[in-house]
Amino acid sequence: MTEKNLIIIGSGPGGYVAAARAGQLGLNVTLIEKENKLGGTCLHWGCIPTKALLHQAHLYKEILEAGANGIVTSPPSIDMNNLMNYKQNVIDNMEKGIQALLKKYNVEIIQATARLTKDGKVECTYPDSKKDIISADHIMLATGSEARGIPGIEFTDKIISNKEILTVDKFPESIVVIGAGAVGVEFATVLHSIGKDVTILEMLPNIVPLEDGDVSRELSRAFKKKKLKAITEARVTSIKESGGGVIVTYERKEKENTIEAEKVLVAIGRKPNTHNIGLEDAGIETERGFIKINDTYQTSVKNIWAIGDIVPTPQLAHAASAEGIYVVESIAGMKPKKITTDWIPAATYCEPQIASVGLTEEQAVSRGFDVKTGISRFNTMAKAHILGATEGFVKIVADSKTDLLLGMHIIGPDATEMIGEGVTALNIGATISELRHSIHPHPTLSEVVYEAIEAVEGMAIHGG
Repeated sequence: MTEKNLIIIGSGPGGYVAAARAGQLGLNVTLIEKENKLGGTCLHWGCIPTKALLHQAHLYKEILEAGANGIVTSPPSIDMNNLMNYKQNVIDNMEKGIQALLKKYNVEIIQATARLTKDGKVECTYPDSKKDIISADHIMLATGSEARGIPGIEFTDKIISNKEILTVDKFPESIVVIGAGAVGVEFATVLHSIGKDVTILEMLPNIVPLEDGDVSRELSRAFKKKKLKAITEARVTSIKESGGGVIVTYERKEKENTIEAEKVLVAIGRKPNTHNIGLEDAGIETERGFIKINDTYQTSVKNIWAIGDIVPTPQLAHAASAEGIYVVESIAGMKPKKITTDWIPAATYCEPQIASVGLTEEQAVSRGFDVKTGISRFNTMAKAHILGATEGFVKIVADSKTDLLLGMHIIGPDATEMIGEGVTALNIGATISELRHSIHPHPTLSEVVYEAIEAVEGMAIHGG
């Protein structure tokens, strides 16, 4: 039996980042991963491969439209083999980087399936079926999540999740995407951009339902303009395979409808990987499948911690990384600043992109703030016209009593890059008056942020 300061179960962006920080701080740390590769779902089946395909789909679309701006090209085509090799090369290079990082910080890596025991230790089952028991002063659970299915409907070669769509030999000519959250609208963007027939079905009244209402409505308009079909208030009742495809039946406003397509992509969210890891044996409490934690990520067993998609915080890679760092620094006695969930940014790489941080207008009103807002549109910015990307806006949410920034919401070109300004402003407690003195360079997309801040006080010159 080997004694450690910390055992981390799971090597996704929560687990491996926590392991690296633990190594930096001189802790004796072991990272356990059941797969023969590091990085978790984010690297291999989620964030990274999806964004790689989105980048290429955007490039494909730009080439198609280049003639309108004076660049004559031959019509592009998709080489699936090279496209998938490109995606895999990105993944492989990132995994090599993780391996080098953990080696640099002396992190022990074990490939095994881990399970908690009744006496607070970790049982490791290796690929050759041999078992071992290891223990540590602290254990961190970072086992991530998997795609949530529709009750009563099994995944097949025609009814697929985000994992299967990333390994196809050929993209389907037609597809129904069930769910209009980040995963759904991102894959819809990829496929629609390369000329596939895409229909999105969303059960709630709005697509991207977690975003500010104005953002959701803007994305709906953008999708409608580019003829990407998105049907809201649609409850799927059955999916049946038929011949070479599938028939999806859904109810909308008490009327039954059907759609035929080659495949169905189920993107209705993710469920925590908390089964079969020994939670019951260890005495760890759960609720709706998530591990219950206090505000420092401790479980009901004081030396066992949980982070990432298995706890009821935003299911985002960067959130998991921040939580992992917080726990490790707490274990090391550093007293880190607590994470404010409202200040964790969200980024969705559809077209136009969406990024947000802080409170939506609806949330701010419901919490009792005296809300004031400002909106500036990209079509008033020279750089947006240069790029040929004028859809969308920046929306600022603030409190008129304290003048504090409460939220920033962006839909438009490079939104996911620009949101960092809002994250920093919220974290330092910036006021609108202070932000109005932040001069932005010209011509840039970021000028629209400045104009939205000015618009809060009715002072925007270009974009209010």
